[in-house]
This record gives sequence, C-alpha cells and structure tokens, in this order.
Amino acid sequence: MVTKILHSGHVFHSTEKLPSEKLPTKRDVIELVLNEENFLQQSAAGVVAKELSNIWTFCNVYPVNEITVKQKIFVLMKLLVQSIIIVKRSVENIFFKRKQNL
Repeated sequence: MVTKILHSGHVFHSTEKLPSEKLPTKRDVIELVLNEENFLQQSAAGVVAKELSNIWTFCNVYPVNEITVKQKIFVLMKLLVQSIIIVKRSVENIFFKRKQNL
C-alpha cells in the first residue's frame, strides 16, 4: 500500500478499485493510480482511464474520450508528485534553518 501525504494535510492511500456505489472523484482516481506499479507512466493513466470510461458508461454518463482522460490523469499525477517534492524541500529547509540556529 502506498501512502502520500501533502503539506496541506491531505492523505492519499492506494486502492485496488474505484467505488461502485457512486461516480468516482479526483481523490478516488489518484488513489487508484497510486496502486499501479509505475504510476508516473502513461500506461498507468491509460488503465485507469479505461476503467473510468466503463464506469461512466455503466452509470449512463456520457464518457469523455479515453485519450483525453488519460492525459488529464497523467497531468494530475505530475501535479501530485510536484507538490510532494515541494513538501520535502520545505521540510528540509525547516530542518536546515533549525540546525543553523543551534
């Protein structure tokens, strides 16, 4: 299980499938992509995009093109990784400043 924590306090845990009782949210999509082995690759986004398209069709929602969905998921994951990197840098800066003050 993969867990990612953002500086805003949001916690994402990887899940194996999307919720079946409701339409998935961005959070649900992120958590599903985190379950993929190489979640920063286009192939992982493609698998999730296909599953989303199937859910939308089942729920009688007009599906968006899978290629477009895959690109949006890939961008979403890149933003998540960038925010994690920013958190790590800010924590390192805080630690470095504290160390200088001692």
